[in-house]
Amino acid sequence: REMTYMDRVARELPLEHEGLVVSDVKLGGWANVSGLRAGDVIALLQDQEVKSIREFKKLVKKLAAEKPKLVKFFVLRGRSTAFVFVQPDWPE
Repeated sequence: REMTYMDRVARELPLEHEGLVVSDVKLGGWANVSGLRAGDVIALLQDQEVKSIREFKKLVKKLAAEKPKLVKFFVLRGRSTAFVFVQPDWPE
């Protein structure tokens, strides 16, 4: 989901910070198994900024067509950052 004012305040981010908050991760899904967590703020996806759901969906659609073996997320997690490398099981 897109960040709200309260997300920025709670995370002590600049009020103009844009991004996406992971609201839910399916237990046992490829994102969960790779270490993506609910509450993570997605800063980059495959080294590209994603500031809106629209941008995220567009990039995921592109990735689904390319079917890379690894998808790299750079996330803000609390007061730290983390890289999460996801090995998706792309549909045939």
